[in-house]
Amino acid sequence: LGLRLVGGLPVRRHATTILAALGLLLGACDNSDPRPGNFGGDTTPVDGETDFFEKFEALIVTPDGTGITAAALEARAVRLIAEARGEIVAAFARLESTAIADALVAAQGRGVTVYVAADTDARRDAGFAVLRDGGVQVVYGNGPIIWSPQPGLNVQRLGSQNRMTHSMIIADGLRLVAATGGFFDPEDEDAVAQRWQVGFTAVGEIFVKDFRHTLKQLVAGTFATTLTLFGASTSADGNNRTIYPIEDGVVEAYYGPQEPLAKHIIDEIYRARSSVWIASQTFANEALVDALRYKARAGFEVRVVVPTSARGEGYQFGDYTERVGLVADLEAALEADGVEGVIREKAAPMGTVVVLDAIRSPINNTKYAGQAMISTQPLASTIAFGPTELRNETFPGRPSDVFTDGSMVVLRENNANPGTGDFPAAVAWFEALWEAE
Repeated sequence: LGLRLVGGLPVRRHATTILAALGLLLGACDNSDPRPGNFGGDTTPVDGETDFFEKFEALIVTPDGTGITAAALEARAVRLIAEARGEIVAAFARLESTAIADALVAAQGRGVTVYVAADTDARRDAGFAVLRDGGVQVVYGNGPIIWSPQPGLNVQRLGSQNRMTHSMIIADGLRLVAATGGFFDPEDEDAVAQRWQVGFTAVGEIFVKDFRHTLKQLVAGTFATTLTLFGASTSADGNNRTIYPIEDGVVEAYYGPQEPLAKHIIDEIYRARSSVWIASQTFANEALVDALRYKARAGFEVRVVVPTSARGEGYQFGDYTERVGLVADLEAALEADGVEGVIREKAAPMGTVVVLDAIRSPINNTKYAGQAMISTQPLASTIAFGPTELRNETFPGRPSDVFTDGSMVVLRENNANPGTGDFPAAVAWFEALWEAE
């Protein structure tokens, strides 16, 4: 596919597209115009469709009615699978949805090539049982390993400390549906009431293709825990882009373990100019505590949402106990600084969502352009093993983004046209979670 720029818009190299682009620039508008202004998350394939942008729509899944329901998310995924014509590439951190699994089995039965990758710790989920019974092969990865970061040093890494956090379905390399956390059974009302997810639908040869490159490594058996002789991950970043133009702004994409997602989040927190809102499935990054305390002491609005499971007497890393208590550490530090009301314990938000500069600056009342960082990865330490005593010449590991397959999209606020685009959806999701009982 050859692309070039006409008036700042990526278009195909053929006459009909150039004429359509000229019509766009001149303000022409009719019912046949394929511009994605009415995208609405629709991933229905259209023959001869001409795209000037990558089509993208953020999805928020909430139990309080702010966003779509878990059932609606499942329905979108099932519809995408049913419309696939040649290939489906999917990855699931969790798959409790039997409807999605049934759709994948049916797709393979009608001749669609189906590739599925999953986290090995989730292999007992109901959806994977349906796939096994239906003859759909699943490649599992990120189980327990013995890691040697240097000669003579062995680290025992449990399966719970190595993660595959992607949860997305890609059809024909052009369309996808993604969500943090996984795809769950919408009939399980108790579980649904405890899950807050963020995801997106997208259509486009460029944006979707880069996600497909990442998933194809997984279905080929190359996970974060697939190591070279020297203990380094063999995962390769086939993405040579970061920023993708969409119809109302831009969206960014990053991939782990090739890119340090936790570090990127912390760097952007330090750069924030008015507010820092963060919700994560876990709270286990020491550098994050320092960043949040710094911003709160400097007068920025800081909000932190963590699940109750992240507290206790301390945070439990994997299947062995290392008392660090980072939630308590942050609370104590903020109390010493005279800052209150920063931390609220809520139902578990899936993955990690960071919303920066959502409000006017409390320092100078300026509204800076905000951004929402949506990561499939729970916040974990960048350090892959702790300074504990030697145990039979093998050190215990800890959850780390070094051994996590995942991705992050960044939604930029469109300050030229406030209130439009996908950034407001992330703001609404966080505010609803913050206020939820």
